Amino acid sequence: MNSTLRYWAFVGYCFLAYPPTWLLAQPEVMAQTTYKNPLIRPENVFRSIEQALKTPEIVHHLDLSQQNLTHLPAEIGRFAHLRILDLHSNQLSQLPNEIVQLSALEEVNLSFNPGLDVRSALALLAQLPGLKRLFLSNNNLQSLPPQIGNLQQLESLDLYTNNLMALPAELGKLVHLKELYLQANQLAFLPAEVSKLASLQILDLFFNQIRELPENLGQLKNLRILNLNQNFLNQLPLGIAQLNNLQSLYLEMNPILDYAATLRLLGQLPQLKVLHLSNNTLRKLPKEIGELNHLQELYLDENELIELPDEICQLSHLRILSLSRNQLRQLPPQAEKLNRLRKINLSYNAELEMSQVLAQLQGLVNLTDLDISATRLAFLPDEITYLPYLKHLSLRENMIRGVNPKLSELKELVFIDLSHNQIELLPDEFRQCARLREVNLRHNEIPDAQQVFWQALLPQVKFSF
Repeated sequence: MNSTLRYWAFVGYCFLAYPPTWLLAQPEVMAQTTYKNPLIRPENVFRSIEQALKTPEIVHHLDLSQQNLTHLPAEIGRFAHLRILDLHSNQLSQLPNEIVQLSALEEVNLSFNPGLDVRSALALLAQLPGLKRLFLSNNNLQSLPPQIGNLQQLESLDLYTNNLMALPAELGKLVHLKELYLQANQLAFLPAEVSKLASLQILDLFFNQIRELPENLGQLKNLRILNLNQNFLNQLPLGIAQLNNLQSLYLEMNPILDYAATLRLLGQLPQLKVLHLSNNTLRKLPKEIGELNHLQELYLDENELIELPDEICQLSHLRILSLSRNQLRQLPPQAEKLNRLRKINLSYNAELEMSQVLAQLQGLVNLTDLDISATRLAFLPDEITYLPYLKHLSLRENMIRGVNPKLSELKELVFIDLSHNQIELLPDEFRQCARLREVNLRHNEIPDAQQVFWQALLPQVKFSF
């Protein structure tokens, strides 16, 4: 993938698929993302130094973000009980020496201060014995000063959206670090010292240029979440099988060459519950997928899968299976073995034989969410009644002209999306869906009179026409 395509893939991914942490990259929402200390009430958040100085003894949270500040006054040192200092989105170049007097400080947000002298800032912050959370995102950092190793009580470090090409070995001194966010940098490798982060639980490397991982990565015994989305990995180190507490692994958009070997490795992870393999041009899913015995969520969207191996039906704990935008024609014959499945996404698989698929799913008594959008449906098969516990049903972007009256047999249905079809009329039986609360009928051909009729008949239902 060339650099332009890679960039736009990144932008789209941020908005459509990435977890909420990506909102942190936006200055206007940064103020909402700081750690919420349960001991600090909203009325104790001060947004002006002048106001805070009137009662410095009660100031626990000082939010000076987005005020175009070029410096902090020496009076900042008077807030002996300050725990959270938010300085994001300013024009700071230096921190005052008096900041070392804030002995109660636990969190500092310095993101979006691109002119900040990070080296001198870290030298000062290292003198704060209780500092646990540090935000340095969006500061155009090309390197991380070795002084970072002096912040040895740090538990969370955010460095996303900088220009980091390497990390200092001193990072390994942060033995209490639990969360390390490095997404959207230019890292090509990790230093071996990362393996010394014995307390690390979250390692986010999304959208970097990493081609290989250190073999000793397996020493991160407390790691729970590892995000490697959108890198250049073609294999995983054998040591990854030692991550006994790993629960979620993100491997989307990586040119992995041997998925069979990769899945055999992952099959050794006793706690792995969530696996993301979307956007990997997978043409065939290896049978080794069946070795991931504890998997609860599997994401295989936007690949080139024509079929699934029978072994996928061995995933008896699977609750979410997402297969959108593939080329599937059918499900494995023993799909009914996935009896804990709650949600399946089959959208944008235009070749699916839907009657057969619905018949295969009928034994899944826990299935509550079904997405069969954009599957070229001209009508909803009667077999939909085989899924009586459905709560959410998405049928958008099909060619449906009329709604099957048997839909009324889905007594648990709460939400249905029928947008972007060719529907002209709703059947009377529709009113029998007693639990129905929302119906999306946008971009259909329903006359205005029909719209008014249904809105008046079922006022408890939110209709979108």
